[in-house]
Amino acid sequence: HGPTSKQGEVIREKACTMVRQIYICFALLLVTASVSLSSGAKLSLLDDPDARCLDGTAGGYYYEAATKTKENNSWVIHLQGGGECVNKDSCEAKIGTSIGSSKYWPASVNFTDKVTSSFRGNGGGDEATKSWGEFGWWVLGDNKETNPDLHGYNHVFIPYCSQDLWSGQQTSPKHLSSDGKTKDEGWYFAGHLIFSAVLADLESVGLKDASLIILSGNSAGGMGTWLHVDWVAERFPKAEVVSISIAGFYAYSYPYTGPHATDPAHEMPSFTEAAFSLYVTLWDAFMDADCILDNKDAPHHCMVASRSAPYIKSRSYVVQSQTDRLVLEMHDQLPPDPYYWGPAARTYIRSHHHNMSTHLLDFMRNPVHHGVFSAACWKHDSFTVTSPTINGVNYKQAFGNWLLRSDHDDFIFFDDCGEFCNPTCEVPSRATPPPPSRLAEVTTSLHWSFEEEVFVV
Repeated sequence: HGPTSKQGEVIREKACTMVRQIYICFALLLVTASVSLSSGAKLSLLDDPDARCLDGTAGGYYYEAATKTKENNSWVIHLQGGGECVNKDSCEAKIGTSIGSSKYWPASVNFTDKVTSSFRGNGGGDEATKSWGEFGWWVLGDNKETNPDLHGYNHVFIPYCSQDLWSGQQTSPKHLSSDGKTKDEGWYFAGHLIFSAVLADLESVGLKDASLIILSGNSAGGMGTWLHVDWVAERFPKAEVVSISIAGFYAYSYPYTGPHATDPAHEMPSFTEAAFSLYVTLWDAFMDADCILDNKDAPHHCMVASRSAPYIKSRSYVVQSQTDRLVLEMHDQLPPDPYYWGPAARTYIRSHHHNMSTHLLDFMRNPVHHGVFSAACWKHDSFTVTSPTINGVNYKQAFGNWLLRSDHDDFIFFDDCGEFCNPTCEVPSRATPPPPSRLAEVTTSLHWSFEEEVFVV
């Protein structure tokens, strides 16, 4: 005999209850897995009392262990960029952000995300933090598609909060003023001390056994790689230590002073030689030892790669725009709107392009030791896997060939077509529409001949 109608209802109800329970459990498992996958690299704050951010809060880092057993001893350590400060006004503008204080850092980040939405509600973050990961976390991340050669490595992201180009060794606050009288509460410039403390922490999780250490950095972090790569190599003599500097190959600034030049008071701190001679004292800057030894009368030369690169013994790779937008607009005082680029401004841009190209050509003389990806673009550090490309190759592919495949001879990717001529990246765009009488002039002025007269500085 089959079940009665009432018994059937009971059986169906029990079955439905079981199905609901299974569904709920499955949903919970999915949520748990999602949280686990998105939690990513956890923030570790440093115990070292000297490793402080600009406002005195503890420095720190995000660490994600290798996901491939064979890469347990391979490391990528990235120094974040984010400007610099040298006076009361510029430093005060940074302490309420993630590039001046660790108070605004999220509890974790996910290096596989293309953007930062994964951690905006994760216990931290400000407007500056929201840009983290915007360009694919550089050479970090465990995604084979976006990081084809270096996924599976140990990955470390060190947020930038010292505003000293990663050079500072100050253990007490520096008191600055904007008017020569008013004193602030004091700022800490301890970028080198933060980096050193991070390395000490990482030794306990395997860095001391590293066979390969890639020191990478973007912008100010890229400048920091030149200061530290040989020092890291000496600290870990069993490892091969190399560097990749993204938008960090700087030279001294010779600001534009022609029509419509921007007010230097409204831009980033000066990068003239005279300014750097003051910064090394303010920050008690750590620099490459061999460079300092050969420049005792002018140690500030060792803060910029155009002067320090010849002294670097470690293998080094440069990713650099030939016309760096941030440098030209924020350090060199070029009008940000091409509408105002008259003959003087165009001559200045040609000179900048020529000088950067010359510095990089000097650097490339040993292509096995020094690799270059230099695009004729109007950008700073926004290099991604999609843009720009040179001969169909992006910077990560070029770097991987240089680092890992000795059978490749294409270590040098260098646009030689002039200014703003790479078709895979942006060109200057006008914020102010020109009148019809100037439309043709402004449009054609964005592509100039490399052979025209330049001023060499």
